[in-house]
Amino acid sequence: MYLFLLLTTILRTDGRTIGGDADIITPYGSFGVESGQTPNHCTDQNLCLCHLSMYGLVADCSHRKLKYIPKFDANVSFIYLQGNQIRNLSGQGIPYRVKYLDMSRNEMDSIAGPFFHNFNQLRYLDLSQNNLQYNSLIYSGDIFQGLKNLTHLNLKQNNRIFILRSLYFPTSISTLTRLEELLLDGVDLVGFEESFSQLKQLKLLDLSGNSGVCHLRAINSDFFKNVSVLEKLDISNCNIHEIHLGTFRSLKNLNFLNISQNECLTFRVLENVTSDMPYTAIRHLDISRLHCTFGPGTVLHRRDIFDIINTNLTHIYIDSNRLSMLEIGTVKQLPKTLIYISVIDNKLSFGLYDVEMLSSLPNIEVIHAEYQGVPHNFQTGSSDCNDWRAPPASYDVISFGGSSELLSCNRNPLSNIHHSSRIITLIQLPYSVRELFYSHNSMNFELGNIHFRDNNLTYVDLSNNLFHSWKGPLSNLPHVKYVDLSNNFCTYMSKDFVMKENIVETLLLGNNLLGLVLNTDFNGEIFQNLKLLKTLDLSTNHILTLHTAVLRNQYNLEFLNLSNNALVEFGVDLKHMENLKYLDLTFNYLKTVRREQRDQIDQLRHNNITLNLKGNVMSCICEELEFLEWVAKNEKIFQDYHWYKCVFRNGSEVSFTDRTLIELGKSCDSYIGIIAVFSSLILFSLSLIVTGLIYRYRWKLRYLYYMAKTRYKGYRPVVHAEEEDDYQYDAFISYSSDDFQFVRNELLRNLEGNKGLRLCLHQRDFVPGNEIAQNITNAIHQSRKTVIILSKNYLNSYWCMFEFNMARMECIYSRGGHSILVLVFYEDIPARELPLPLLDLIESDSYIEYPTGDVHGTIVFWDKLASSISENTTTTV
Repeated sequence: MYLFLLLTTILRTDGRTIGGDADIITPYGSFGVESGQTPNHCTDQNLCLCHLSMYGLVADCSHRKLKYIPKFDANVSFIYLQGNQIRNLSGQGIPYRVKYLDMSRNEMDSIAGPFFHNFNQLRYLDLSQNNLQYNSLIYSGDIFQGLKNLTHLNLKQNNRIFILRSLYFPTSISTLTRLEELLLDGVDLVGFEESFSQLKQLKLLDLSGNSGVCHLRAINSDFFKNVSVLEKLDISNCNIHEIHLGTFRSLKNLNFLNISQNECLTFRVLENVTSDMPYTAIRHLDISRLHCTFGPGTVLHRRDIFDIINTNLTHIYIDSNRLSMLEIGTVKQLPKTLIYISVIDNKLSFGLYDVEMLSSLPNIEVIHAEYQGVPHNFQTGSSDCNDWRAPPASYDVISFGGSSELLSCNRNPLSNIHHSSRIITLIQLPYSVRELFYSHNSMNFELGNIHFRDNNLTYVDLSNNLFHSWKGPLSNLPHVKYVDLSNNFCTYMSKDFVMKENIVETLLLGNNLLGLVLNTDFNGEIFQNLKLLKTLDLSTNHILTLHTAVLRNQYNLEFLNLSNNALVEFGVDLKHMENLKYLDLTFNYLKTVRREQRDQIDQLRHNNITLNLKGNVMSCICEELEFLEWVAKNEKIFQDYHWYKCVFRNGSEVSFTDRTLIELGKSCDSYIGIIAVFSSLILFSLSLIVTGLIYRYRWKLRYLYYMAKTRYKGYRPVVHAEEEDDYQYDAFISYSSDDFQFVRNELLRNLEGNKGLRLCLHQRDFVPGNEIAQNITNAIHQSRKTVIILSKNYLNSYWCMFEFNMARMECIYSRGGHSILVLVFYEDIPARELPLPLLDLIESDSYIEYPTGDVHGTIVFWDKLASSISENTTTTV
């Protein structure tokens, strides 16, 4: 219907409020469709905005400080003039074709008599929040006569200076025969005159003080008699003290009644109100806050709602009444048609009425029972309203958990239960209940093994309690898809808390203390049974780390919230979450995201995944450059990207922008180049040093290696030179194989044959099967002296030079610095052809030359050589 497109008084989410000063719904705001170009102009005021919507031309002149009504184009259909300084409703500026006119929040105190006479297409008129007080001077009898198609009229907050003086609802309204919705200030203490009976289509009447002025005090039985076609009536917050019996009896079509926030009525009024309800079509009844905030707990008597069982009531609201007791049988008086009950902000606890619900409310679907026993802030001047109602002495007392069914308003039988108690093992609810709200009730005990009777629960809210340990199992909840356990200060959740047959899709666990138990969940056992989860909230749980497999069974997860924890790294495996759309990591201590997780996020780009890292200060250091470049490259997947921060090594914090990344990249390129050059130089220098040292001490290293090898194989330990009898040979003869004829024919005959010395020759005495180097080292080590037969062939032989250097090392490291070398020049060799070690030896020690062709010299040579081998001397000849 067109009426609903123009409706400005929208219902509250629970359906209780039918009127109010809600923001105006505009064609281009509510309809949200523009079907053409913006016109160049539609008024004579340049301050106004013009829009062409699918419903017509719209002129928005709201909040422009206008003092007069501008002149509008004849084609304008929707006019917004609210929030200006217009004082008089007069002039010819408004076109006759207008359908929607909002002039609320101005300074108007008069209406020109013929102003509305030609607006026969106007459907919506808002004159609220002006100074158009209800009197005959302003609202003359024919002022609205031309509004033949008006369906909505708002005249609220036009009597702000009203002080209980005689004011009456403007009778001129009665000419609006097509009016469907009427919003007035409740300042008429008598009621609606007979002329209002002409409003045959009036469905909604809003007198509420929440959106206007209302002081009705007492409502008599004839107050609404002349508006008997009403379907919705709101008289909340009207300072009503009394409602007479029969007040609503004439309202046959009434399906919505709100009498809430009239604190002086108390439950005493209920008997009159509910007695009238069977004569109406009531569906929604709001009796919230009929008692003031402070005072002792109240009781609901059976007689208070005795006749309501004869109605088709579907929704009832009894919030904020300090309700703590119900007379036995009261719940049974509620009609079986009831599907929604709200008892928020009372003092109820478990009692017999819980059991009554099973049999009395077979169709109940939603139960709101939040904020039971929650204290209120005391305000100066508050009192208990003197509205205490004592329970009848005839009440039967039925024991429940050690206390009577009539529970004291300040007593909660579960409030002092020890944390390990399992007092609740069975919960019974009407099978029809789909949604259960039981939050903010300070319930302090462990959720242990709890079995639910057959039920149809799909939505459970147990948030903001003190269920500090979730051991479970919670069994027989086959239909639950939504569970809210946030804000319970829980420290433990068992892997068996939820049974395998569950179909939970949304699990809210935020603001608990699950960090410790999740930190030790290496195999994903805690959530192993929650395989159908789509939304998981683990925010504010003091989580330091999460292991890779903690969510290994969550294949269907779409939304994951890990915000406001203490994560220093994120390593949760995401590769199996093919449906993941949103990952919230805000306000942690993340400086980076692992490469593996980044790759997995890249693979989820087809889901249009969104990642939020706001509140994490990333590290602007070269080591994280790859991660930072990844963030910048994928800017579109990051929510709140412009809020991201980056901190440099010096502690300075900057916004993360492309410029920041470019500067960091330049710095890192230079830094890396310097590091590479210096690293190369250092490595090269170290290589040279190590190579030089190895070359410098190559013979020492080789000697030590072979000596260590000799000891390892069980040879004799090193002996000193003075221990002569321990040497196996008198001399090791080091010679070139090319000089073997001289050694065999001359040296052996003169030294072994004539002098009796024991000589070691490699061609004769080396042990077959051993390494040459090992044989050489052993021979030198087991000989008193080493005789070098120096020739050109010797200098050209690798192994001869090896023997010479091993003999030198033997002198230094095994003979305590005593020389064991006997150097014999078999040939004349120029000094320039001699290696430096040999030259050093020749310059520091004596040597002899073999006398070729001199018989006498030969005899002396062999005697002296034999003497040098035999004696223990430090000089080589």
